[in-house]
Amino acid sequence: MLKQTKDNSKQILAHFYLVNSLPTKYKVIIRMRYDVILSSKANYKKFIEKVQDAGCSVGFDAGGGENYGPQHELKEHNNGDCRRCTGWYLWDHLLIHSRDRLKNVDKFFENKDLLGAEWGWYQILHHQWGDKNYQNVQGGETLVKCCTAPREIWETF
Repeated sequence: MLKQTKDNSKQILAHFYLVNSLPTKYKVIIRMRYDVILSSKANYKKFIEKVQDAGCSVGFDAGGGENYGPQHELKEHNNGDCRRCTGWYLWDHLLIHSRDRLKNVDKFFENKDLLGAEWGWYQILHHQWGDKNYQNVQGGETLVKCCTAPREIWETF
């Protein structure tokens, strides 16, 4: 297991450096894994506005397992409402967050304190600030490796 997860924190570090290279006028950051198929029918507007207004973070996940394509319906999750929403865990296939919260990543990494994947995103965007002002959302995307639909129809999603 260690071999599979030892580099998970590097995605957060790379995102940190990329965001720091952007002009500061960009206040809301949308990060998406390279292997995500995004739904063109889901409405993400309210989640972008939530990040703009409240400074929270919103993470998206397809729900795991094989599927025919991205779910267009978005199901909002709250802490503790399912086995995958247990607390310090911010879904990260698609992640919308406030630029201001992406701080100290390099220091956590240098000190070997940066957690990987969903735990690391929560650690950086919320735990270090002492809040749980985030939301996980199921749907709106899927991973390429989970999509069973033929490649020729992906543009219709």
